[in-house]
Amino acid sequence: MQYTSIFLAFLAAGFASASPVAAPDVSGAEDSFANLVARETQYHCGKNNDVRVYSQADIDKAMKTAKKHINTPASAPKDPVNGFPHNYNQHDIPINNALPDTCKSSKNKALKVIFEWAIFGDERDRLLIGNDGKKNFLCLVISHRGQDDNLFVPCDKTG
Repeated sequence: MQYTSIFLAFLAAGFASASPVAAPDVSGAEDSFANLVARETQYHCGKNNDVRVYSQADIDKAMKTAKKHINTPASAPKDPVNGFPHNYNQHDIPINNALPDTCKSSKNKALKVIFEWAIFGDERDRLLIGNDGKKNFLCLVISHRGQDDNLFVPCDKTG
């Protein structure tokens, strides 16, 4: 019993003298969950009251599906459901200006063709997929959702 009293007194003294450790202030942390979610890459397609937002995962999934329908080198079989993929005719100036250099034949001599693929079957939003004879790669996400003139424009990429 005497040892128990000494032990309890010693234990209590240890807790009393231990200095508390302050929790780090994470209120302004750049990598908080909300900030990580906000930085996720998204594609905002359309304008006014006709906007659809695609996550990077959506685009990756559509790209994976499209690649199953595109042969390399540069021949695109038709999808009997919706006629995609098909060749992009490069007639929309806003799109031509927004294409990365890897998707411009004047800058990338290996570029064979650019295909259009409707994202999840919605013909208003499309992927432009470059093909260099060896591989297929994403050029741009485009839309004519909400456009008065029905021309395609690049979707806004955020994140």
